[in-house]
Amino acid sequence: MEEATCSFNEKNLVGKGGFGRVYRGVLRSGEVVAIKKMELPTFKEAEGEREFRVEVDILSRLEHPNLVSLIGYCADGKHRFLVYEYLQHGNLQDHLNGFGKAKMEWPLRLKVALGAARGLAYLHSSSDVGIPIVHRDFKSTNILLNANFEAKVTIC
Repeated sequence: MEEATCSFNEKNLVGKGGFGRVYRGVLRSGEVVAIKKMELPTFKEAEGEREFRVEVDILSRLEHPNLVSLIGYCADGKHRFLVYEYLQHGNLQDHLNGFGKAKMEWPLRLKVALGAARGLAYLHSSSDVGIPIVHRDFKSTNILLNANFEAKVTIC
């Protein structure tokens, strides 16, 4: 993970939140990925490890064109890493606020909204994990856009 992100260099930081920081990384194969780096709190290490394992188990079973795909994961000391597909057009909020490279005309906005709704509907009716999943943090920063401006919902 260190090599892929140039030692987690700040120039590769693409997002941060309550669960950790997300960096752009390049694997040895040349594939560009998003790497979420999380640190287990010392006082809740066992609980954090259990939650991480459950999260990986659930994420690895979800598969839908409108969900960000988990590629892999890694544990190293107190750090936990989730490796996701990288979506080059960033998040929806940046585009709605005019920070994106492309202007979002109404047909594109509708396409993105429908894609995000499909991803959310899949989670709510997900038989792949045996129980419906409630997102609990569905917002424009958690809707990412691929090269074709197709929406993909981030799950965590």
